[in-house]
Amino acid sequence: MSSGDNVSKFHLFCLCGQKMRLNETMFGRKGRCISCRLKIRTPHRAEIADGVREIHLKDHPEFIRENSPEEAERASSIRHAHVSVPIDTLEPLMMLCSAGKRLRKELEFTRSANEKKTLKAHRSRLKKVRAELDNDIHERLMESAIELTSIQEKLADCVLSARVGEIEFAEYREKSTRLRWRRESLEKRQVNLRAWGRLSDPDLAGGYIEVAFSDIERITPKAAPVNISVEPGAVLPWMAVMFRNALSEKELAKRKLDEIKRHDTGGPVSVEKFRRVRVSQKAIRARAAQSIRFWRGRLEAFLDDVRTDEQVINEQLKLMPGRRQLAELRHENVSQTENQLLNARDECKKDKAFIKRLIAAQASSELPPIPGMFSESSAGISKIPGKSSAWIYAVVVSVILGLAAIGVILGALLITRFSAAPISGPERVSIRSERTIEQPRIPEPPQPDTAPPEPAPAVLPSGNEIVEDLPIDGETETSDPESAESSGGAMEAAIDYNAIRVELRGIVNAEGRPPRFSIRITSPDGTHRDIVRELKSSIAEIWTIREFNPGLQTITLYNGQEITILRRGEEHELKIQEG
Repeated sequence: MSSGDNVSKFHLFCLCGQKMRLNETMFGRKGRCISCRLKIRTPHRAEIADGVREIHLKDHPEFIRENSPEEAERASSIRHAHVSVPIDTLEPLMMLCSAGKRLRKELEFTRSANEKKTLKAHRSRLKKVRAELDNDIHERLMESAIELTSIQEKLADCVLSARVGEIEFAEYREKSTRLRWRRESLEKRQVNLRAWGRLSDPDLAGGYIEVAFSDIERITPKAAPVNISVEPGAVLPWMAVMFRNALSEKELAKRKLDEIKRHDTGGPVSVEKFRRVRVSQKAIRARAAQSIRFWRGRLEAFLDDVRTDEQVINEQLKLMPGRRQLAELRHENVSQTENQLLNARDECKKDKAFIKRLIAAQASSELPPIPGMFSESSAGISKIPGKSSAWIYAVVVSVILGLAAIGVILGALLITRFSAAPISGPERVSIRSERTIEQPRIPEPPQPDTAPPEPAPAVLPSGNEIVEDLPIDGETETSDPESAESSGGAMEAAIDYNAIRVELRGIVNAEGRPPRFSIRITSPDGTHRDIVRELKSSIAEIWTIREFNPGLQTITLYNGQEITILRRGEEHELKIQEG
């Protein structure tokens, strides 16, 4: 390659598929693959033929510098064990791998020449469809790499603009949150795409299924996006939830495998009857382990993001005196901004401690509660609350005080409006509400035709509501302080929290169409109602479907305060507000 060639377009491809761009200063130097950490040596200029713009290490082993058997074994294990295991499943790949496994088995045991000829024709069609899928995976991998590079550049520009004071910290936080979420999604997609391009095991692809050979050509060879999700308000809690789900998935698969092993060693059932389940659970465990490795690595990278946020905060604090002197901000605004930055820096310290606890956790039981992170509060983004007792206590106290105040005010208004002389017997005043207020009565001897007083039933509002026993015009009624208290208590009871049970019964995820979810809602009285919803649609008004994970067959529900992971086939309790 001549010195005048445009070296910025030269790329080196590792054995694991990682694409690395070489600039002017990288030729002839030692290094490592940024994905599998394989030791490599970049070629000298003289070793590159004119017009060559990329080199694949699988075709040029002379650029691999594995100096010891231990290092070679480690790099090989990373390439074959880690890179070849996806985090999510891909349905077209699962069908192709299943058909390939069935073809190999039937070719091995078939003796008829005609049947072998037919099976070989099916195999040729299978290879053609798989080649189309591999090409699509390769194209999407390149697109992801290009977009990821663009995201990294935008993040760097955003950090620089915030450090020099070109943008306010709240704007920086909003932009960086959006860019970081997209970056993490692309990083995960690249892991999946690299693994899908090397995968031939149907169980690792998602599970063995029976595929008719006549259906091979109808398989759509497209690597459609797998993790369809709504952009979260904050990246760190979202990553923590993904990490927690991976740990739980691995632990569940391990428990099932232990149960199968127990039957094999001393149980009444032979393990041969669980062979299919055992293979499937091993594949699930392998995908979960890959997911754990991925999210732990991404959490370590996010720790650097939090340190960057701290640096931005410190630089903006240094700019405050100058901005005050130049009168860019009013004095009270400068003080308010300084206090916000100082609070943000304190929250960054909490975020770092939280991430370190996440990274150190080896089981889901060791994970810390997921608190509301700084990244939501500073940019005005809605919080995802955690399980801290202080937060729960504050919410409960606020709700109780608010309901009590509403009850007292409404009770006083009712007494003022329906003031009248004492009337014998239990007097009921029906208002347009979901409750009936029972006024205190003055005891008097019961009349012969008067039944004993009963508790006033709830009067539901309707267009034909009958209002009984209203005070007659001109009559007055002495008010009693206890009336306000009883009325306030009755109105306070009108606002209550009920719990419903929901079950994810089915998922329809067709190519080119948004996923749809069949959900059964069980009311407190035991009645059932089946509904069909899509992403971003609501369940029971306040709960919204925020995310869908086809690999785990789960949806994430969010009500503005809490997150609930709904797994297919399992019932969960949801709190809804009534009144």
